[in-house]
Amino acid sequence: MRKFRLYSSCFEIPEAEHASVASRSGCSRAKPTVHTGFGINFLLMAVICVCFMGCGERRTTITGLVKFTDGTPITRGFVIFDNGTNSFFGTIKENGTYATGAEKIVDGIPDGTYKVYLGKVNGMKPNPQTRRVEKIEVVNPKYCSVETTSLTFEVKRGGVKTFDIIVEKP
Repeated sequence: MRKFRLYSSCFEIPEAEHASVASRSGCSRAKPTVHTGFGINFLLMAVICVCFMGCGERRTTITGLVKFTDGTPITRGFVIFDNGTNSFFGTIKENGTYATGAEKIVDGIPDGTYKVYLGKVNGMKPNPQTRRVEKIEVVNPKYCSVETTSLTFEVKRGGVKTFDIIVEKP
C-alpha cells in the first residue's frame, strides 16, 4: 500500500490499483501526482515572518553614576525609573554605578518620561541606649519616593543612555 497526502487529507491506494491506474494511462512508469500544499504553507509563513520582523517595542538601557553633591558615590541601593504604570530598576554597585535593563537582550526601558528615585540607600544602626535598630538617612528623603522626587528622565529610541544622578545629603 502506498500512502498519499492530498492537501490535509490522507488516503491509501493499494499497489495493485496503483499499477492498474498506471497501465490504463499508457505509461507503465507513471506515478500519481499529489499536491501537498507545502509550497503555499511555506510561502504564507515566510510572508508573516517578514511582516513582523523588527516589530515590537524598542527598549533602552540606562547607565550612570549616583553620587552626592561633593562627588562621593552612593554605594548601595537601587535607582528606580517609574512612569506611573511600570517601574524599572538598576542596582547601585559599590563604586556608585548602576545599569537599568542590561541583563538580557530583551531588557531595557520603553520610551517615555520617568520619575527617578532611589530605594534602599538608607542604612540601619543599633542604638545601645534604646536597644533598637534605628534608620540612618544617608540621602535626602525627597529622593527616596516617587511622590517627592524632583528627578525625571526622558527615554527615547533604544540603545544605551547615560543618566548621572546627583543628590544631597540630609
